[in-house]
Amino acid sequence: MANFIPLNTCQMITKKHIRDLIKDERYRLTYDEIEESSKQITSSIKSLKCFEEAGTLYLYAAFHTEVQTKYLHEYAVKQGKKVAYPKISESSGEMIFYYVNVLQELEIQMFGSMSIYEPNLLIHKKAEPSLGDLIIAPGLAFDMHGSRIGYGGGFYDRYLQRYPDLYKIGVCMDFQLYPLIPSESFDVKMDCIITNHQYYLPSE
Repeated sequence: MANFIPLNTCQMITKKHIRDLIKDERYRLTYDEIEESSKQITSSIKSLKCFEEAGTLYLYAAFHTEVQTKYLHEYAVKQGKKVAYPKISESSGEMIFYYVNVLQELEIQMFGSMSIYEPNLLIHKKAEPSLGDLIIAPGLAFDMHGSRIGYGGGFYDRYLQRYPDLYKIGVCMDFQLYPLIPSESFDVKMDCIITNHQYYLPSE
């Protein structure tokens, strides 16, 4: 079931408050819980027609508390699909995806206190989305209208605005799905949300 936090019409819960709540909750998860949920979500994505028809899968390299994408990567490669991962451009500050066939080729980069695995520009080529391609978007929270709360950098929103034809799937644990979260005009909505127990097509 969706995570219900009371929303007062006079004092809307803030994105920061939701981020703090979700981060605290995620850190309580065990390794086995994360792995099991990630496998369940992978299984759901594999069964989708949009996944079957996609030529390229745009993934993210997960933190240890996020939904893990390694199982989906392995399956996609076996199915002959291309897989791409994001890197933040040092010159523009924008997110760009690059084709990565082998996960071990990703390299650790530090962003403040966070370590993120990114493509290596010396060996990986830039990916250009095509109609029918699929992107798996991480997030701290989602709601039943397709809204997403990320980490606050706006990288995914700007990228998805540039490539609106990408089919957008948000992935999260059950407790990260809310009936309603704050959203701005520039926030890009998901086409589909998948949790460890739900497949959800957002309502308007």
